[in-house]
Amino acid sequence: METTRRVRVAAACCIALGLGGAGLLYARSGFARPAALAACALVAFVGVLLSRRAAGAGERKPDW
Repeated sequence: METTRRVRVAAACCIALGLGGAGLLYARSGFARPAALAACALVAFVGVLLSRRAAGAGERKPDW
């Protein structure tokens, strides 16, 4: 598996875990745990950053 593909899979996992965790946490306790919600949002944000990085790496030439 190529590195770009691995990064995209990792990004998708981060986004899914972050948003899923935040959704479940919010449904269960609302805004009672803001630190946990912030942690889930941070995981989703890291996933978005990884996704953008993988998209940028796919456009670059391998010789550079």
